[in-house]
Amino acid sequence: MGLILDGEDLGTFTTSGTTIANRKDTGWRIKKNSPESKTLTFQAYMVKEGDIDTTKITSGITLFRLDGVGGINTTPNSNYNMYITGWDNAGTVNCDTSLSVTPITLSGIMTDKAYAGTENYSTSYSTISLSCTSSSGSILNAVSSVKGKFSISGSALSDDNTLFSTNQNNLGLAVSYDGSVMSPGSSTTVNIPIASGKGSKTLSLGIKPQLFSLELNNPSWLFEDKNDINSSFNFSFSPTLVN
Repeated sequence: MGLILDGEDLGTFTTSGTTIANRKDTGWRIKKNSPESKTLTFQAYMVKEGDIDTTKITSGITLFRLDGVGGINTTPNSNYNMYITGWDNAGTVNCDTSLSVTPITLSGIMTDKAYAGTENYSTSYSTISLSCTSSSGSILNAVSSVKGKFSISGSALSDDNTLFSTNQNNLGLAVSYDGSVMSPGSSTTVNIPIASGKGSKTLSLGIKPQLFSLELNNPSWLFEDKNDINSSFNFSFSPTLVN
């Protein structure tokens, strides 16, 4: 667990730390018998280093105490003790990802539109499926979505590295998702809805053939029969945030 006090990150702390070593001077100077009001802002955060076990938490967890320069008051219930409750509701959610891919088949391209960059196709190409588990059923049921990084890789076209290369000269493919261009090696954020620990989302990709040369017998493959157009993309999905 870590603590941010008045905008300063004090880092994480454990039960092995000492009270004296972890003290921070607030800079407050309050005279005896002269009550004053002070404002202190703080945030608590957690850094996951393994599976979370909350079975030993039965009450609030102390974040910090306020005491004078002489140390903590030894009289019971005489210190300003700031603590957090509900920490027993924290837990670990593990999600397994599977990615199914449907090959894209273009029945043909209009050469004039491909040369002008106005030929467009839209196809459902990839489905992301998630299966999540947790040691706590209540935590798992509280998960409504999983956000992650959807990445695409492949060979870039020499004429334009934002396009994917094909097996035909001077022809590349522009790929887009949700209105944004995805060049080779790029990624975008995708949100997968989750219910009872499971969810899936089918991604519809836009495909735009781009022809860079159109002259008599150039490129030559345009004027030959049975010249298939092939290109290869690789996709991956990495969960980054559970909501």
